[in-house]
Amino acid sequence: MESPETAVEIINRLQADGIEVWIDDFGVGNSSPAYLKNLPVHTLKIDRHFATDLADSEEDRRFLAGIIAGIQARGKSVIVEGVVDERQAWPRRIPGRPSAGGRG
Repeated sequence: MESPETAVEIINRLQADGIEVWIDDFGVGNSSPAYLKNLPVHTLKIDRHFATDLADSEEDRRFLAGIIAGIQARGKSVIVEGVVDERQAWPRRIPGRPSAGGRG
């Protein structure tokens, strides 16, 4: 992000007008956990690649639970993309009940 200060100003203006701001594909590319602290967004959508092995990997479930807990600790809503079947619906059963969505 070239100008975090400008982004914060713009987001604050949008939210003052009643517009919720979300970050999509959190956890990949240039996204950073620092966004949780610095950007006044409402919701973070966790990229679907985090849901790929949820049905079969306890380690992946614990890792994703940590990400979700960190986001929720900052007072943000969470959506986990890529949950396409009941075996991957595990995020809906953890504290805070983040939303889970299909193809994203």
